[in-house]
Amino acid sequence: EDGARIVGATPEGVFRGATTLLQLLIQGVDGAGATLTPVSITDAPRFAWRGLSVDVARTFYPVDAVKTVIDLMALYKMNVLHLHLTDNEGWRFEVPTWPNLTANSDQPTENGHPGGYFTQEAYADILAYAAERYITVVPEFDSPGHTASVLRAYPQLDTDEMHAAPESLQYLDPTVAGVWELVDAVYDEMARVHPGTRIHIGGDEAIAMPEDAFAAYVETAAAA
Repeated sequence: EDGARIVGATPEGVFRGATTLLQLLIQGVDGAGATLTPVSITDAPRFAWRGLSVDVARTFYPVDAVKTVIDLMALYKMNVLHLHLTDNEGWRFEVPTWPNLTANSDQPTENGHPGGYFTQEAYADILAYAAERYITVVPEFDSPGHTASVLRAYPQLDTDEMHAAPESLQYLDPTVAGVWELVDAVYDEMARVHPGTRIHIGGDEAIAMPEDAFAAYVETAAAA
């Protein structure tokens, strides 16, 4: 009758406990108020990584939509938001030293889905909103495959053979001058703005890439 008491080993633990109280209140809503049955709960997460992946590359979602996802994640006590920021369809993360990556990202994708990108200010807003809810954002720069948007933005990183291939078969060739300068710049910017300790380097579906070139690319990218 004298209220609820929440105890946690960390501020995040108290936040998750308050979320449990909110869930109980939602279940106990009765007319204008809520009735709670006296209860004692001892809880801890089973998994350290409770993640959700959101693809903003193939279909761009604005800041408010991403914040809604973050709110829902917090309600269900998820703590890692993996943002798929780059793909053939578009590039959604601003890299000031390579401005062409986002120069045409506001165009709809070939499948008619919305385009757009996050400015530095908008992305910082997302990161701060997530951090307030104890959610870590993990960015993904998908490469060496799924990089047609890069080659459209910087055709000097292309080759004649790559240019003639369908976008699904295009990739970043690690032997082409300038490729590693771009990769390093993207990783540097992602590392600069993200408070977490991980960056997702992609690596999937480089279908037409020779195996030795793929292995060399991934090893170098992982070490970067």
